[in-house]
Amino acid sequence: MKKKIAIIDIGLGNIFSLYNSLKINFKDISIIKEMKNKCPYDLIIIPGVGTFKQAMQRIKLKFPFLINKNYKIKIIGICLGMHILYKKGYEEGACKGLGYLEGSVKRLEKKKLIIPNIGWRNIEVRKKKNIKFLNKYKNKSFYFCHSFHAVNKSKYLDLMFSNYDDNYIPSLVINKNIAGIQFHPEKSRDHGINLLKDIINNL
Repeated sequence: MKKKIAIIDIGLGNIFSLYNSLKINFKDISIIKEMKNKCPYDLIIIPGVGTFKQAMQRIKLKFPFLINKNYKIKIIGICLGMHILYKKGYEEGACKGLGYLEGSVKRLEKKKLIIPNIGWRNIEVRKKKNIKFLNKYKNKSFYFCHSFHAVNKSKYLDLMFSNYDDNYIPSLVINKNIAGIQFHPEKSRDHGINLLKDIINNL
């Protein structure tokens, strides 16, 4: 089925590499800078780098329809976009998130390695009978760049996870019509772009 996809530009980070990678597989894709009324798209992608509080301030100002979590729309959050899908974040003080996912976002604990976590990291895939496309991405590495990470209420939702400096990092979380990706699929070579395509087609 043809999907109308929108990338939300909250003004935090360069979104054009994401846009260009999606155009390979999806033709009907737009970048939107503001939308206060009902969304006409089938799926929304929220990317971004920056702080939780910054992102939520801009969402409330420019995309207030997202705050109503009863609004049934498919959403994929990438990196910071994933973080704000949770109920609460603790970057620059406690801040309420969109609340689509149960849990919170906390700073990585520094033990031996440098924070932030930047670079290529191996991921583990959790077996799910009803999500078969994940098997293609076993033993793959993806590009990460973050200082905060999600803490899920239930690890059952973590379809991919990684470890950095003994921090357990949920790397792909899917719950019904909502998906969160901690790494940057658009910067993770062909397998990252293919994974994003698979998530969009199966969400």
